[in-house]
Amino acid sequence: MRKIRIYTPQSLTLNSEVELDAGPAHHVGTVLRMGAGEELILFNGDKGEYHTTISFSKKGKVSVQANSFSEVNRESPLKLHLFQGLSKGDHMDFSIQKAVELGVSEITPVFCARSQFKMDAKRLEKKLQHWQQIIISAAQQSWRCELPKLNTPVSFADSLEAQAEQNIIFDVHSTQALEKSAANHSSINCWIGPEGGFSTDEVAQSRNTGMLVASLGPRILRTETATVAAISLLQYFAGDLK
Repeated sequence: MRKIRIYTPQSLTLNSEVELDAGPAHHVGTVLRMGAGEELILFNGDKGEYHTTISFSKKGKVSVQANSFSEVNRESPLKLHLFQGLSKGDHMDFSIQKAVELGVSEITPVFCARSQFKMDAKRLEKKLQHWQQIIISAAQQSWRCELPKLNTPVSFADSLEAQAEQNIIFDVHSTQALEKSAANHSSINCWIGPEGGFSTDEVAQSRNTGMLVASLGPRILRTETATVAAISLLQYFAGDLK
């Protein structure tokens, strides 16, 4: 029997019935066509999963009964904050999706000198909503019980104010290999550039703050590939990809 697992922002109480919000209800009742009597796993950030039974499903309205709760921890011990250089369309979508699957705890989009990303406040708000949905879908797919935090985009200069045990920027021109000793921390901020990478000035600003400027090898990687490679490496050194 298939196990369907859905995120909902709602509070859930054991042995109580709750009507799902419009988004989850549409996905369960209309997209998945699930009906009364079927079992559904829900998570809402309560550090676990609610095992529920659908009590009503009709015309876009779905109600569930929460039968039990299981404490589950699939989060990485590494608190990894990704500062992702804003890139075009699917490149940004792919980077966010894979970052969630690989266990980042926080994502901040960054306006970089070479970011090919221009839009007004209204369109940017729609983009944030779109990225939030990608985060939700990726968390559902990867069976995470918590959603990574998505921050409003910031300038590159402002992003450098972030604090962690280790700050690492990956630059295509660096020859400094990332060693385990440099990444063996419980909290890491990681910067990945947009298409074209970081500018010379941005790398210089990073060095001036004491940030480690590291390499991902001799080949030129696409921005979304660099995101996957960097997070995988950091999770291997300091997280749960052992």
